[in-house]
Amino acid sequence: MFFSRDDARVVLSDVNARLVATYIAVRDRVEEVISRLATLDDTRLAFEHQRQAVSDGLSGIDLGVAMIFMNKTGFNGPYRENRRGHFNVPYADERQGTRQICDAKLLRHCAKQPQSRDVRCSDFESVLDAAKPGDAVYADPPYIPLTQTSFTVYASGGFHG
Repeated sequence: MFFSRDDARVVLSDVNARLVATYIAVRDRVEEVISRLATLDDTRLAFEHQRQAVSDGLSGIDLGVAMIFMNKTGFNGPYRENRRGHFNVPYADERQGTRQICDAKLLRHCAKQPQSRDVRCSDFESVLDAAKPGDAVYADPPYIPLTQTSFTVYASGGFHG
């Protein structure tokens, strides 16, 4: 929804700082993101290296590239953290070599959004508090577990509210 809106004032927020850093990397340095993604091999070793680097504290464009790579090469593509805040999705061997790790056209489309767009790491409630009459707000709802063992937490701190 964020990428399809042409409004002058659009805010994208998420509690996951790594995801926010990825949006900013694509928005501000898309050609470098594309260039770096093109150098990564679709192997378990490369995946494990990126996953460890994220856990060790990557930031900026390095983090954005690692996040996109892990999303494209991880099992079923979700972003999920364990209680220590480490990405814990396994590598998807069965698709090795058949997936598109870098969709340059899509990344460039996403980067064409106005540079003035506000991207912030915050809870949805702060965006709701700042909303004015007439603003359109989309809040991705928390996932309700289907069973007691269903996974619903995508960041180590969980959802608040």
